[in-house]
Amino acid sequence: MSFDQPQRRLSFRIVGLLLAAVPFAFGVIRFAETRSDMRYLWTAIASTLGAVVIASPRSWTQRSLALQVLAAFIAASLCGVLCALLLGVTFGPALLVVCCAFGLFSAIGIVLIWRRSPR
Repeated sequence: MSFDQPQRRLSFRIVGLLLAAVPFAFGVIRFAETRSDMRYLWTAIASTLGAVVIASPRSWTQRSLALQVLAAFIAASLCGVLCALLLGVTFGPALLVVCCAFGLFSAIGIVLIWRRSPR
């Protein structure tokens, strides 16, 4: 079974949306458990915005897809760390693990959403 271009593009976008939604799912779960802690949600927003800014579809070529994901991951992780620190989270391994995980899901998700199909 072979996918044509529109189906392939749609598949990438659906997978990208699911991946980009993971940090928000964790934020919603955290908020539902505590009824007051929205730090994960704010960190997910910051991480996703960092990935969106770097992964602009006009600034990258198909050949630099790995570099695009790496740059978006770094930006998303740094934005997440900055947001968490501004919210009063103590810098440490837990903050880095959460922000790197959020950054990874955000970066790959956003790049897949905006990925152009090869010609």
